[in-house]
Amino acid sequence: MATPRLLQAAIYSGQINKMVINIIYKKLSTKMIIKRTVEPYEVKEETRKDGQTYTYLYAWDITPSILKKRRHIKKFRMDRFQKISVGSKIFKPKFDIKPWR
Repeated sequence: MATPRLLQAAIYSGQINKMVINIIYKKLSTKMIIKRTVEPYEVKEETRKDGQTYTYLYAWDITPSILKKRRHIKKFRMDRFQKISVGSKIFKPKFDIKPWR
């Protein structure tokens, strides 16, 4: 599992340098391990109706296997991240980036 320090460093670096990040995470609904390439925009803590608070990454999913017409902003629950790294592709932001500090 990715450590909080590694998560913050990779996401912040991706945001500041406008570089995509690669994430491997466990999908909630299916428990499958999923690989995604995303443009990182914002990290937010949210409290669900059941009272649980989680930290989410809001990102534009550009994973090659996803059709362009189906791409949109997604939120990823960060405690499900298994691995994270900064990719080599630079992106042109579609939204304001709110760097995570």
